[in-house]
Amino acid sequence: MKKILSLFLSFSLLFSIAACARQEPMTELESIQKQLAEMEAAIRQAEKDSAENERLKALLGLQSQRPDLTSDLQAAMITQHTVTNWTSTLTVDKGTRHGLEVNDCVISETGALVGVISEVGTNWATVLTLVDTDTSLGAQVFRTGDLGLAQGNFSLMEDNRLRMEFLPTDCS
Repeated sequence: MKKILSLFLSFSLLFSIAACARQEPMTELESIQKQLAEMEAAIRQAEKDSAENERLKALLGLQSQRPDLTSDLQAAMITQHTVTNWTSTLTVDKGTRHGLEVNDCVISETGALVGVISEVGTNWATVLTLVDTDTSLGAQVFRTGDLGLAQGNFSLMEDNRLRMEFLPTDCS
């Protein structure tokens, strides 16, 4: 009986050693998979940082081209873009804490006018884009120098175009 019990204990011990041996490579595999996931996340973050770096370099280029803008510029990221049948807005990640106010103009990194701030919070702002139907502002036709009113227009919104009104009658 002792021999059978000893043989059984030996077999149990071997079985649990084999089970541990099978679990250890699984744990190592899980560890490697975790490291891989962390490295992939680091790569995605590095790509995001690189894209932001390029955007900021372009913004610095704009500041050197347009020194009149340097004191008021505030770089922001677009966090949301909303387009409906009647509106076209952007939400950015800067707000009153960064000096933004309602009716501030918003430009792209190339210096093109994007829109006007319509609402602002502590760390966010909503921008009415130029093509929004509620947007209207003074504009100049570069070809002729004529002044008029550029307005967002429902029928032109899809094409990202504006309607110019109140132009002189002799404007071509």
